[in-house]
Amino acid sequence: MVTITAVMSNRSRQTMLKAQRYAGVLLRGMFLFSFMATGSAVAQDVGTTEIFRDALRDRVGLPLNQDTLIVDNRPLQSHEDVTRLYLLRSFLPAWIDGNGKLGSAASALVERIRAVTEDGLDPSRYRTDEIDARLTRLAEGDAATLDELIDLELLLSDAWLTLADHLLRGRVDPEHLYGQWLASPQERDLVALLETALSGGEPGAALDELTPAYTTYGRLRAALAQLRAIDPASEPPRVASGTALRLGEEDERVPVLRKRLRFLGDLPESANLDDTRFDGQVDAALLSFQARHGLEADGIFGRGTRAAVNTSMAERAAQVEANMERFRWLPQAVESRHLRVNIADFRLELVEDDVPVMTMDVIVGKPYRQTPVFSGSMSYLVFSPAWHLPPTISRKDILPRLKRDPQSLAEDGIRVLSGWGEDEREVDPASVDWKKISARNLPYHFRQDPGPQNALGRVKFMFPNRFSVYLHDTPQRELFDRAQRDFSSGCIRVERPQDLAIHLLLEDPAWTPEAVAVAMNSGTEQTVSLPRPLPVHIYYLTAWVDDEGGLQFREDLYGRDAGLLEALRKAGF
Repeated sequence: MVTITAVMSNRSRQTMLKAQRYAGVLLRGMFLFSFMATGSAVAQDVGTTEIFRDALRDRVGLPLNQDTLIVDNRPLQSHEDVTRLYLLRSFLPAWIDGNGKLGSAASALVERIRAVTEDGLDPSRYRTDEIDARLTRLAEGDAATLDELIDLELLLSDAWLTLADHLLRGRVDPEHLYGQWLASPQERDLVALLETALSGGEPGAALDELTPAYTTYGRLRAALAQLRAIDPASEPPRVASGTALRLGEEDERVPVLRKRLRFLGDLPESANLDDTRFDGQVDAALLSFQARHGLEADGIFGRGTRAAVNTSMAERAAQVEANMERFRWLPQAVESRHLRVNIADFRLELVEDDVPVMTMDVIVGKPYRQTPVFSGSMSYLVFSPAWHLPPTISRKDILPRLKRDPQSLAEDGIRVLSGWGEDEREVDPASVDWKKISARNLPYHFRQDPGPQNALGRVKFMFPNRFSVYLHDTPQRELFDRAQRDFSSGCIRVERPQDLAIHLLLEDPAWTPEAVAVAMNSGTEQTVSLPRPLPVHIYYLTAWVDDEGGLQFREDLYGRDAGLLEALRKAGF
């Protein structure tokens, strides 16, 4: 055992003098610390507990008049929570015990922080270099002042609280980043959680409770590790641009395509990589690749497929990291019965007892009229709905159409209306000088009558929200034949609305399949409450691992991956 005298700094002297005013503790003399070979520090003076406590009280700040806490000329990231923690603990240290000994919880925390790379996070963001440097000096028997030990205490608390916040809520605010993205509030008192974890001796394990509990999140963690383990030098070259390739053709780019497809796991290991022919084996591999990436599975190696095939593993790893971040914006747990829509996958799933019981394609918003991300509760549906055109469509679509031809709305069953409620009246579009009407002062609203031409189709599914977004039928059935289905103005069109309506009304014996069919085709609007409200989650994932273990990717339809990664970069992550 090596014994070192800890020389008190000027700041420590001032700290202790101030502590006298707060606690009335008389501090005398110098203090001797003993550093074990393991790096633990043991105080030799019986007054160390109160000395450390009162010095910590002064450092954190009483009265609470400090704007921030500083260690190594850098503010703590979770200053307010760190302050709350020590107020809750009456300024007892959390990581260095009453005898001045570094507890095992500190080492466990450092190991947990080092492992956050598995979650797509950077350990250095939690000041591990500064923590490690202090632990190393202690292990080597260097002198440590009281101030230095308090620095270490504060750094450890700040690291835990900051990492906990990042695991629970994410590193950036999606509402600030995207606008039309409502994150689910994660209501956890992290200070209370840390205090409880410290009492139980498991602050590192408590962090695991904060990681998203979704099965897909765990699968993405494993996929991220695999992607990062790939040596960039092992990647085949990218396929050069050129005309589209398809079955039966021969081209000098095909060998490179073969190498990429085998590298990506779609072409068998036994395949001939030097063959210039686009044969059946290449065709099957390309179809497999296209299906995994949500591309048009036509076996044609065109521009979109080439871009996906040429994407590097580093880019895919970043895409996985972006989607792991998005899981932190979702509800911590979803209901066993719910409806969910993945915008980027153009797919709806109805889940009961945690198992999808119905799946169908959907059509989502155009890139310039994006479908928002949010959660809601479906409470009713409307058969044979009239469509009350939203203001955006009225201004941007209908008004220009009226300026060109005032009679053009009649063929689609759209009426021009003035006033609301009892004062509402229909206006003859020919009686209005539309050229004098601007989008800013549009005094009319518009309604499309129920019927086969109605843009909402024969039924709409309502879950009131601030975006006025809902699910509905559509007369444009041909659009479901497309792989990329971003054609709406923000609402979500469903492929099999009648099947969905029948299923949602199963618990109401009055609504037989025949009754649903009649109501959908009656031409008379009818509102029906659901037997039970249905939680709805609209989300946006461009990477996930399916139940068969396949890593799925989708095109970043709205550019949200790029925006998120750039925001993280600018924030220093």
